[in-house]
Amino acid sequence: MLNEEKKDSKEKKVDPEMKRAKRKILIAVFFLIVGVGSLTYGLAKAIIKQPGWREVTAESTNESCANDFVFYYNIGYNGATASVEYNELKRLYTDAIVKSFRIFHNDKSFSGVHNVKYINEHPGEEIKVDHTLYHAFEQVEKSGLRNLYLGSVYDSYDQIFFAETDEEAYLFDPIANEEVKQKYQKLCAFAKDDKSVKLELLGNDKVKLFVSKAYQEYAKSVDVHSYIDFNWMKNAFIVDYVADIMRKGNHTAGYIASCDGFTNNFDSTHSDFDMTFYDRDGSQYYEAGKLQYKGARSIIYLHNYSMSVQDKYQYYETKKTKEIRTPYLSVEDGICRSCKNDLIMTGKKSGCVDLLMNMIPVYIADELDKAAIDNLSKDGICTIYCENHKIICNDQTVTFDNLYDRDGITYEEERK
Repeated sequence: MLNEEKKDSKEKKVDPEMKRAKRKILIAVFFLIVGVGSLTYGLAKAIIKQPGWREVTAESTNESCANDFVFYYNIGYNGATASVEYNELKRLYTDAIVKSFRIFHNDKSFSGVHNVKYINEHPGEEIKVDHTLYHAFEQVEKSGLRNLYLGSVYDSYDQIFFAETDEEAYLFDPIANEEVKQKYQKLCAFAKDDKSVKLELLGNDKVKLFVSKAYQEYAKSVDVHSYIDFNWMKNAFIVDYVADIMRKGNHTAGYIASCDGFTNNFDSTHSDFDMTFYDRDGSQYYEAGKLQYKGARSIIYLHNYSMSVQDKYQYYETKKTKEIRTPYLSVEDGICRSCKNDLIMTGKKSGCVDLLMNMIPVYIADELDKAAIDNLSKDGICTIYCENHKIICNDQTVTFDNLYDRDGITYEEERK
């Protein structure tokens, strides 16, 4: 993990480059671990003599978001020469991760790249974008969700994750600060209204961001500069894109996982996998157990608390009340919400983006809608969560191991 410098307490705005740090959560917490034999998590070398599971790393010659992901592959599974296959995977992965970093960026410009930042800076203009970005916009539009349009709220709210005191956090906290709450409510009113802001998809990878005059004037008056932003959602799109690139290259024995809980496992070898999951109970959190499964599927694991000192830019915990602020904002009022402390969704036929579009209305809520997750299970989207030290699961294709049982606390599984 990269160690970012602390923000000067006198600053009102955070260096855009530091914003990326808050997505970097301790990889060991929820990255998948292959269960057939033990993997050697050493540095992958360009000369691979032995086949087997290896981490594929991106070239470091270009700036990218590679630090936000791990990519593992069963090198040589299909009979290819290990070194040849590894270098091909490395090339494909590097190209994909560099491009993703550039096109989804909302804080930095790149020569010749019409990314999210560029679109925000040119409302009313017809803009040609990369097809991958265009497809991401199509997926969001198809979902009917308006979370993409919370860019103006995040432009301000994201500063809370760099606060060092409650007094600093107060400037951006709609729960503690009534003035900020009213500001976010007004921004959300614009964001929800397609007559105030809408990204028009014109075909042939061309887009035009419509922003009403009233919205532009208000945004200027409160010093916000974004209208759209994938924000915490973007890694779902990136893992799906990388997995799709690999499948198109006939590389179907691996997985890519992001540090904030998005995994696209495109393994066609039916290998055994497991992942550790946690449960927060009051001020304590427990390693509830390990989720085990076989072969390809997508997984999203969201939680509303910090798991290590390395994820300090993902959450803010108030010093006095110990309340936690998260990036999971409701489009209704700009308030962070989560129906459960931990929630996992899985799908064997769904990518992470499809899972996410179904998960957002469920997770960003005050209470878990059990009828909604029952309906999703009929479409192959399954849910796992903890309640009263029970692991509740409606996915019959997974199993559990190493359930927490010590210190007077015992976890049990319950099937739905």
